[in-house]
Amino acid sequence: MQSSSGKTTNGYNIDEVSFIRPILIVLLILVHCFTVFNGGWPPFFGFHECTPYKWLSRTAYSFMLETFIFISGYVWAFQVIELDKSIPLKKLIKKKFERLVVPSIVFSLMYVALFGNENITNVIGGGKLLLSIISGIGHLWYLPVLFWCFIVMWKIERFQFRDTTKLVLVLFLSILPYPYLPFQLSRMPYYLLFFFLGYKTWQHKEKILNYTNIRKVLFLWVAYIICFLILRNTKVYVTELMENAQLWEKAICKIASTICQIGYSSIGVCAFYLTAILFTKHYKLKQWYVDLGGLCFGVYIFQEFIIKYLYYYTELPSAIGFMLLPWITFFITLIMSILLAKTTKSL
Repeated sequence: MQSSSGKTTNGYNIDEVSFIRPILIVLLILVHCFTVFNGGWPPFFGFHECTPYKWLSRTAYSFMLETFIFISGYVWAFQVIELDKSIPLKKLIKKKFERLVVPSIVFSLMYVALFGNENITNVIGGGKLLLSIISGIGHLWYLPVLFWCFIVMWKIERFQFRDTTKLVLVLFLSILPYPYLPFQLSRMPYYLLFFFLGYKTWQHKEKILNYTNIRKVLFLWVAYIICFLILRNTKVYVTELMENAQLWEKAICKIASTICQIGYSSIGVCAFYLTAILFTKHYKLKQWYVDLGGLCFGVYIFQEFIIKYLYYYTELPSAIGFMLLPWITFFITLIMSILLAKTTKSL
């Protein structure tokens, strides 16, 4: 099974993954520290609107989770293809359930114990608490989504279709508007697209290496910035149209919104990945940096608990004000979540 550093249980290290993971840790914590300004969380005491903070949150989030999913598919392809670690579906389900779903359930229980059930309706649309916990509360929804990506990708790879046909199928499924489905199944198709792209990118890594250079990487980053500014604003506009629309109109708007998100996030993932490829091709990563990436899973688990506690259960917001709060919280959370992840990993 994949570890969270880019290393496999066999001790192999994928340099480009090791480059990406610590940066994702920073983006993840930035997103949650500033998500209040983008309407993702309820206001804390003394909150005021701040447009730069809103766009900082949107930018950090724009391809962060997609990259997490992408490198999960990428590393899994390395294990299956390079290390010949393909396993039967039943064994895969068992391993990934223990690795992903069990921690999601355990920490969802902790989430409810610490913060109550104010986030339940956001997770499952007002369903029962037990179903919420199994589906993943708060940020833990991502773990069941990743679990399903492994299972569905295992099945896709057994279809006797060309990769282009599989891509079209996965892309089509990713843009469809789904009603609520339990266990994060309605969220899974969108992220499956990036898991699939990560898996296939590993298969064509040698070709990509031969065609990667600084000019192409810079071009992709410029393309990302332009597409993000245009498509993110379009996504906001389309989302506003959904408020008073009929059901079929909402479905069309939802498809358009998802297409916009796929557009800018896929370019961001591509630019980020090729940057990692180019950097690790010329520079050797420091061991402390690689080790930091190994704490990625633990940091993901702990960081939201720390941020929410500081925002809603301490006097910090009133003590330092809304402008400094996200920055101070960011540094506290980064340090504490790394320490907690390191401590629990060594147990």
